Amino acid sequence: MDKFKEGIIEFLKKSTKQEDIVLEIPPNPEMGDYAFPCFNMAKTLKKNPVEIAKELAAKFPKTTLVREIKAAGPYVNFFVNNQKFNEAIL
Repeated sequence: MDKFKEGIIEFLKKSTKQEDIVLEIPPNPEMGDYAFPCFNMAKTLKKNPVEIAKELAAKFPKTTLVREIKAAGPYVNFFVNNQKFNEAIL
């Protein structure tokens, strides 16, 4: 999972101009494999975290490692491409 997580963090660093990116593991797998909370950015940008999440989700480039990105309230949820994940493990 490290390769997947590192790719997401790299995108977020470039898009947000922040160095300290913390990804969370959602409590429910249906919510994704990783989640990025936009609360801290909302304070800095003086914007609604829901809007920030939508903007980031729309900016994420097509990649073979992540199959889906969804804005869910103030979070950006990332769904790992399970086929690529399985290939990486094997």
